[in-house]
Amino acid sequence: MTGAATRLFRRRVSLARNGCRLIGAGTVVLMLFATGQSARGSQIVDQSYLPFHPSSGFDEVVGLSPLNPTNLPLGQQFVPTLTSMNFLDLWIEDAASNDPATATIQVNIRATSISGTILGTSTAVAPAEINLSGGTTLTEFDFSSPISLTPGATYVIQAAEINAINDNRSFGWVGGPPGSSTYAPGEAYINGTLQPTFDFAFEEGVESVPEPSSWLMAAMAVIACVGFVLKRRRVALI
Repeated sequence: MTGAATRLFRRRVSLARNGCRLIGAGTVVLMLFATGQSARGSQIVDQSYLPFHPSSGFDEVVGLSPLNPTNLPLGQQFVPTLTSMNFLDLWIEDAASNDPATATIQVNIRATSISGTILGTSTAVAPAEINLSGGTTLTEFDFSSPISLTPGATYVIQAAEINAINDNRSFGWVGGPPGSSTYAPGEAYINGTLQPTFDFAFEEGVESVPEPSSWLMAAMAVIACVGFVLKRRRVALI
């Protein structure tokens, strides 16, 4: 090659390399973004009981504080149709107005009963004045790995506040309406006792993950770029 041709060739190879770097980096960023979006945006709800009627006055809030343990342990039975779960939503309310404190709520998924084997644990922070005066915001609990379930078997969601400082915190789990709740497969536990006509509000299920084909497409794009650069190098050596 002449000096001018060599410089032109090197410039083209450099552009190809930079283009491949951009494609590869962009693909990875897009895939990571898609993964984050999937975790929050592609939920499959299996079992749920969400009696949202904030203006009717029919809901009931049962306190979660261990400093006022009259209600504990609290729980809710559910009977899944799926073989696993990795998220749970509860309707948590801060019944104490003008109190800036938050609450850390811990949930356990137990087999069979309120005292059954713990299959998974998660925590979430309920902000101050959440659902005050009857909102409908759900508090989401994510599990680090899927919890295996047997369709048709009975499981229990157990919930309690774990950072209580004083009884004025008044965070509670909302359910109802009292005396006529309608989640047929299960019942609530209050003070460890089943409540035949009361249920706590919840939903549980699985969050989807990116399809393997998406990751394969990203890898193929990067491999194609690498192949292009290597081919140009071989041409330069001929």
